[in-house]
Amino acid sequence: MDGDIRAQLNAVYRPLHDEATAALRIIRGMGYTARLTYCNLHETMVDGAYQTEYFPLPEIEIEGAALCADFGIALDKTAWLEFTLTRERALALDYEHVAAAFEFEAYGAENYLTDLYRKGMRAAELRGAMEKTNEREFHLLFSLARAEEQAIEGLFTRLSEEGILQKIV
Repeated sequence: MDGDIRAQLNAVYRPLHDEATAALRIIRGMGYTARLTYCNLHETMVDGAYQTEYFPLPEIEIEGAALCADFGIALDKTAWLEFTLTRERALALDYEHVAAAFEFEAYGAENYLTDLYRKGMRAAELRGAMEKTNEREFHLLFSLARAEEQAIEGLFTRLSEEGILQKIV
């Protein structure tokens, strides 16, 4: 590998890794069992179309937050918390209330490129859109401007208080 490319990659990934290890400490400090991984093949909306990101990004796998939960950090250092809910649990949420409190996206666990809800769509129509699918599970993704301690703890606390995020032991 060319040394220049290695230096460029380290310049990108070192700050991301530092952010991820700090977020890992915060999440573990809230009582969750978690581990840092790196995952690629994320699908990101760019100029109105999904593009595959072939490069790995840091993700923290969180046990006991939902069926499956990941906290990730993007190249621009924005962060996301994505978790999976059963169909029954997802259909029970009040999405107008959720949309008023949080910036979030919703999509199926299997057909994840179909946006059931994202900013600019009507939250009141989300339950109906979910009911029309054959999905057994749904992903909810909540965004943060930065992976800072106060923001992470605040998001987890608010999601727990709203009954959206349930600690499973």
